[in-house]
Amino acid sequence: MTGKNLMQTALENKWVILLLCFLLVAAGCGLAAYWTETTVHTWYPGLNKSSLTPPDWVFAPVWTLLYILIAMAFWEVWLKKRWSPEAFPIYALFMIQFLFNVFWSALFFYLKRPDWALVDIIALWVSLAVTIYLFYHISKISAWLLLPYFLWITFALYLNYQVVMLNQ
Repeated sequence: MTGKNLMQTALENKWVILLLCFLLVAAGCGLAAYWTETTVHTWYPGLNKSSLTPPDWVFAPVWTLLYILIAMAFWEVWLKKRWSPEAFPIYALFMIQFLFNVFWSALFFYLKRPDWALVDIIALWVSLAVTIYLFYHISKISAWLLLPYFLWITFALYLNYQVVMLNQ
């Protein structure tokens, strides 16, 4: 078997794709954690925040669960559509919303720009809502897997807005 055939075979294997989904979200999580770590213990505690802001220890387990659900949701859609040409715009939208997710941490924490992060999270919220809608028509399970993520982003949008308003 040639290298090209081996790669094609691997990219058709559902377990390889699941692993790639988890690696993708882990990479995003790692980048977000890197950008967050620079200021989460220095700059962030000095901000005025909503009284609904959860304690810091809540974020790691919540995001771990959400990233698992995100990977599984994409994988479930991929199982239904595989590499069909009509799936690529949906995959692209999924990646766009995921990039908004990852870059929010850079904007909010690394650049210390909650105002820019607010614009980003609004774009994330809209693109995620459309992603869920499109996923629902392919796999209801995938849409349901993304619902906790959508709810958390809705809450995070509120918290981000509060940081902007309370720290003008």
